[in-house]
Amino acid sequence: DYKALLTGLSRACGNGVTPWNTVVSCEEISGGQCYQMDPDPSGENHLKPVMTKLGGPDGGSWESVAVENSNPNRPVFFITEDNSQGVLKRFKANGNGWDSLQSDPIQVTYLRIMDGTTFEWTGSEEAGRESARRYFAGAEGISYRDGTLYFIAKVSQLLYSLD
Repeated sequence: DYKALLTGLSRACGNGVTPWNTVVSCEEISGGQCYQMDPDPSGENHLKPVMTKLGGPDGGSWESVAVENSNPNRPVFFITEDNSQGVLKRFKANGNGWDSLQSDPIQVTYLRIMDGTTFEWTGSEEAGRESARRYFAGAEGISYRDGTLYFIAKVSQLLYSLD
């Protein structure tokens, strides 16, 4: 059967699956947000999508989401922002499950590529935006697998891997 689980977005973009099997969909417009929905018809939150804290208070042009779940009590979400200075955000959730994405995170940091071969996670969104402008403008799809984070930048046409 076909049914829309999330409607009313101005410009829906990529998504990602959480460790608890919900889907987070990104909105790629200025001030856009990330929404969590439960695709399981028997789930408590099925057909009740909610805005998460992933997009932050001011939103962004969010593209896609990946998650690292080596500590199931504290999953780490990575969100790409598709514009010329779009950050790659790291969101350390405060717990797991449906409510963890509606709660304030333990920490939010931004990718800063320092010299083309080394990187750090910084609390400075401005430094993250400058790094994006220089190295990975137009960040698109993102994936986490076996300890490595992969994402692609459409302006430079490069696939990055961070480990």
